Amino acid sequence: MDKMGHRRTNRDTSKNGRFFSFYLQKISRLKEIFQSGKND
Repeated sequence: MDKMGHRRTNRDTSKNGRFFSFYLQKISRLKEIFQSGKND
């Protein structure tokens, strides 16, 4: 899912892409915290 892959909806991609990446970062972070807590 590159910027080059989605040339047709560039405007939507830039908006959704930014939000999606931010969302993914939050999820991965929560997963890390959850896993580390589980290990303890």
